[in-house]
Amino acid sequence: MTGISGNYGYSLQQAMLSANSAMMQAKVRSSVKNQLDGRAGVLKAEMKQDGATGGTSKSKQEELERVQKASEEVAKDQAGALEKANQALEEAAKADKKEISSSKKAEKEDEAGSSKISEKKDGRETPGGRLYPGEGQLAGEEKKSALSLRA
Repeated sequence: MTGISGNYGYSLQQAMLSANSAMMQAKVRSSVKNQLDGRAGVLKAEMKQDGATGGTSKSKQEELERVQKASEEVAKDQAGALEKANQALEEAAKADKKEISSSKKAEKEDEAGSSKISEKKDGRETPGGRLYPGEGQLAGEEKKSALSLRA
């Protein structure tokens, strides 16, 4: 696309990286939660077996409570990471729409400005306000060659 600024899509790229990072963190948290839930299941099974044999399971009960609490915290953190990723993507989409809109507006203004004949001199029209040679200014290549002769 022509006329689009150099950092077109930069905010979208940043948001995608942020969302990707949040998703990776959510996957890690999911893995940790699965491990904690697995440990809780093992503890419950051991407690049930200990109860059937008449053993005590106070320490296992305490560990089960710690594991369940940690699992809940991980689940909350995971939900927060996913919400953060969602917000980053929504903000990027808004910024991207705004960038595209302003780029299209600038392109239309450029097109409108370049097609106008902006000045008349002695009954002669000059495109883009450029003066013809002999009217106080040199045009295009003649000006470049004149400047190179001075140097």
